[in-house]
Amino acid sequence: MPQEPAPADPGRDEPRPGDPMQDAPYDWEPVITRPDPMTEEEREAWLDALAGEDEPFDPEEYPDPEGPPPPGEDELTAEEIAGIRAPRPR
Repeated sequence: MPQEPAPADPGRDEPRPGDPMQDAPYDWEPVITRPDPMTEEEREAWLDALAGEDEPFDPEEYPDPEGPPPPGEDELTAEEIAGIRAPRPR
């Protein structure tokens, strides 16, 4: 157990002498932060302009493949029903 108190702000861990990873290259890069080039008002105006350019979303143009079939396409034909009722060969 260490006899000295822990520092108030230990910061980043320093490599220990003899550590094999001491000379290893880091596999991360620092994040570069910069101020947002657009104000909140400019962003809202830009989004409003984009929204005004597009046509409204039409769900029939891009149907959900996981969703239910459209009305009129959800009935089975007599041939499909016969195929379902037929016993499967073993």
